[in-house]
Amino acid sequence: DTLTSHLDRSGISNTIASARASLLNPSRPFTPADPSNRALFGESDSRFVSRPQSAFTSLSSTTFIADTFGSPRRPTPPSTSVSSSLDSKHDEGFDIEDKLMRMALDRQQRYANARKSSGPVRVTSPLQVNSSAPDSGSDSDDEYSKDRHPSKTSSTPRPPSSYRRRTSLTRSSSTLSSSSSSSLEANIQPAIDIPHESSVTFAPHHAAVLNSLKSAPRLQLDLNELLNLSDQVWEVIQDLESEVESDMSSELRYELLRGVMGLLDCKHAQVLLRLCRCTLRLLTNHVESVSAEGATAGLLNTSKLLFKLSKKTENDNLFLQEKLLLPLLTVLETAKTPKSYSSDLILYISGTLKNLSHHHENLRIMAELGCIPILSRLLPQDELSKSSEKECQWLIQVTATLRNLATNKANSRLLLQHNVLERLGYVIMKYPQNYELAHNCCRILSKLTLSRRCCASLLSNRNSIRSLVSLLTLHSEHLSLLIRVAFILGNLTSSDCDVRVAIAFDFNGIDILSSFLYNLCFVNASNGVNGSLHNGYNGHSSGHNPSDSERSDALVKIIRVIANISIHPQVGVEIASNSKVASSLLHLLHHTDLAEQEELSLNVASVVTNLLYYHSDDKNLLLTAEARMELTTLFLPLLMQHRNEEILMEAVRAFGNLSRHKDVRRQMERLRVVEALSILLDHTLRDLVFYVCGVLVNMSSDSSQCPSLASSGCVVKLVSVVRDTGIEDPELAVNAAKVLANLCQCRNLILNDSDLSALKSLSEVASDCRECMEGSEYLSESEEKRQFLEDVKALHAILVSLTTQLTTTDCAYNCPAPGCGRKFQDKDSFVQHCSRRHPSLSVDIHAAQRPPRAVSLLEPLEEPSEL
Repeated sequence: DTLTSHLDRSGISNTIASARASLLNPSRPFTPADPSNRALFGESDSRFVSRPQSAFTSLSSTTFIADTFGSPRRPTPPSTSVSSSLDSKHDEGFDIEDKLMRMALDRQQRYANARKSSGPVRVTSPLQVNSSAPDSGSDSDDEYSKDRHPSKTSSTPRPPSSYRRRTSLTRSSSTLSSSSSSSLEANIQPAIDIPHESSVTFAPHHAAVLNSLKSAPRLQLDLNELLNLSDQVWEVIQDLESEVESDMSSELRYELLRGVMGLLDCKHAQVLLRLCRCTLRLLTNHVESVSAEGATAGLLNTSKLLFKLSKKTENDNLFLQEKLLLPLLTVLETAKTPKSYSSDLILYISGTLKNLSHHHENLRIMAELGCIPILSRLLPQDELSKSSEKECQWLIQVTATLRNLATNKANSRLLLQHNVLERLGYVIMKYPQNYELAHNCCRILSKLTLSRRCCASLLSNRNSIRSLVSLLTLHSEHLSLLIRVAFILGNLTSSDCDVRVAIAFDFNGIDILSSFLYNLCFVNASNGVNGSLHNGYNGHSSGHNPSDSERSDALVKIIRVIANISIHPQVGVEIASNSKVASSLLHLLHHTDLAEQEELSLNVASVVTNLLYYHSDDKNLLLTAEARMELTTLFLPLLMQHRNEEILMEAVRAFGNLSRHKDVRRQMERLRVVEALSILLDHTLRDLVFYVCGVLVNMSSDSSQCPSLASSGCVVKLVSVVRDTGIEDPELAVNAAKVLANLCQCRNLILNDSDLSALKSLSEVASDCRECMEGSEYLSESEEKRQFLEDVKALHAILVSLTTQLTTTDCAYNCPAPGCGRKFQDKDSFVQHCSRRHPSLSVDIHAAQRPPRAVSLLEPLEEPSEL
């Protein structure tokens, strides 16, 4: 009607059509994003023996300094006023080591306050407490320099930035409590690391930054002051990178690192991020007197702090603003092998990158900075590498980051270029038992295997395919993972014939897939419910109750794999004889809601059509007499009530395979399927019309079905198909011409005038075919052109025979009145005409009747066409 035709042309209709289910564009498994869930590990059925924590207490500056510089230290007392007298504080409960630390810091502070900032400044470190220390009231610059230089206090020269470690007391605390302050300074070695005084002088600007950095912890600076100080430190670091390496730059780098770590108790996220950037830059550039273990410990603590900050979504923009992505990637890039750094360091840095990759702009910058090649080097390079729990833990973070990077189609080329797909196969092979890792890998592969090039990369290693199939049994309680595995296998089997055979026979895929399909369709009888799709699933041992949509999605993906592998003849025959598959498919056709589960209906129709092609009645359980009748009834709603063109096409193909059986043809006549097929001849979709003609060829080969075909009005429509396609699409025209030939050879069929007139017009198409064949020598000798000419010749042969032997098939009754010349097919019309037009004429009905002359062109097409 007018409304329907208008809607068909509207934008709404086009949008709905593009959203309809399609075999060519299957729906990809979808996982809603959850940016708030930023833990290291998700819920997993595979628990690690030793698993790092996603949540931990804040790391203090003392921990940073102690782990980096290799010696445990006491925390600095909160008071900013430090007394130089031990006896006066003895009764307040301070132990000897705390008193010594307070005294040393007090002496350093008094000295620093006495210094003037004119000219080059020499920055000194805290004093060492020994017998030669000057009295607190008489320390001068010259005496201090002379007494505290390392060369004057030790017989063995030491590096400028080294520390002295003293771990014992020479006297008991009871003795110390009764001694004077001077005797303590002369005889007691504190159990703290007090660095030497540096003899290196720095530029005034650098010295001022250092002094500000060291005094910042006790000055309680506000946010802006801390941000300004962090910027000044970063400028000094950049100055150092542009200078030639020297003792001064090495000492300055050391002092900066120590000072920055002393500020990491700050509670402001932005300040911490700026300080962490400085720490990462200093530690990745070698700092003298910091061992490799100390540098790794410092990087680890920094990465833990950054991971904690990355767990808050409001910090995503701060990470971007403070440009921390490049330093993080630099640390991973220097770890060309996981042994270069500790596994925990890689774990927390990759976990930080994973959290930041949830932010769209961070994700784009990461790709531009080369994140994909860096992460790909952390994946296993082959299937022979040893597995370890630590590696599995950080591979979860790496694959989760790659999963987010794969959401952008522009990154597919880089993922393919750096062999990420192949290496993900190795990951699954090494750790098939770990659900979370397998889930991450499958989420990446489900995106990338939509590309033929990506599929080819994964197919290069058949062991990877074996591992994917094994996941269906290893993780049968995790439906979301199984959906993705089935989707990947469906993509791989859509074009590769060898992998169809490998999955079916080499990897025991038929038994695995059929059991999975059966469990999804039917509920264990002990559950006390019927077999409806919506009532449960007994394959979930974990107690998880999947939703209807999740169960439907799993069915779609599994059926798609079965449909693809059944294209291979040997596999198709084997699947068609599988009782679990046959009963499941019949169950789904009965219980699937066509309106609500369109994609499931499409895939069920597709796999049934593929299996009906294998017409070995003794083995194909879908072609038993009972199953044939049931399928004929079940496919009728798909043919009559749906606007999805692919579902219509699959239903027509199914009828094409079913109509090879005589009992099905009779059932189709009773259900008026022929009338529906005749209507579809007007459809604009070429393939749909082609398959409709195939069904009609099978129907017209049965002489008992020809009258119903002729009465449905399909003759004129078939002639229109031949005329409209002709030599432009001879394959379709031949199919339509075969139906006309079968109808004309039926001896008991009488065609009316309009049908005969339409058949005569086919002589024009025959002339076009003859002209095409005469010019065939100018066509190239390609396989496509040769097939085209064969179709044209076949069409020409049918049409010539039809037009030359067609004698107009005289009507049964000719009016005897002179000058009338009317002809009629039936007796009633003839008598009515004579009584109305020629009432005075005596008509001999038997004399007026002439026997019809049938046209015999071709033998009946006993072997139906294969759809």
